[in-house]
Amino acid sequence: MEEEFKRIDGGLQGNDGMIQKDELWAWIQSGKAGTMTKQDFDALFTSMDVDGDGEVSFIEFCGFMARCGSEYDKESEALLANPRKAEQIRGTTKMVSMKKVD
Repeated sequence: MEEEFKRIDGGLQGNDGMIQKDELWAWIQSGKAGTMTKQDFDALFTSMDVDGDGEVSFIEFCGFMARCGSEYDKESEALLANPRKAEQIRGTTKMVSMKKVD
């Protein structure tokens, strides 16, 4: 997690130990995290910047990532608890693993 934090922090402000909003926006716009609207990005940054100082510390970053992981786990468990959804997921996984990659 520290390496990813440093990659994002290495942007416009240059490894100052904090992720500024413009650094994270530049990283998001690079396509490394898919695509995101400015409105969604603003909500994302606000949820990461727990103390509201306009920067994301390593501790805030780790806390955010941990919350995301636990939310993902909850959603996965809920999906897999539904037998029909679980079978769809298994079927999709099987199709993807059988797909020939050139």
